[in-house]
Amino acid sequence: MGASGRRWDRDSILELLDRESDDDDAVPIEIHDLRGRVIAPGVIQVSWDSDQGGRRARRTSLWCQRGRGWQQIHHQGTLLP
Repeated sequence: MGASGRRWDRDSILELLDRESDDDDAVPIEIHDLRGRVIAPGVIQVSWDSDQGGRRARRTSLWCQRGRGWQQIHHQGTLLP
């Protein structure tokens, strides 16, 4: 779930990223305080703060090691004041 409260699926995220990468006027996303920690064998929690033109959010994702590599299985974004 993103900071907007919207639930995203894989296809929606890929479409959004494609649109943003083609948009010369898109505001870049700054990443601050990126950190990760192993919470179980093959499971990592990644946390960071993002800032896109003053719209700030605290973000956390969970990644699992699978047969074909690492896969994000959950993401949460919470808007910051």
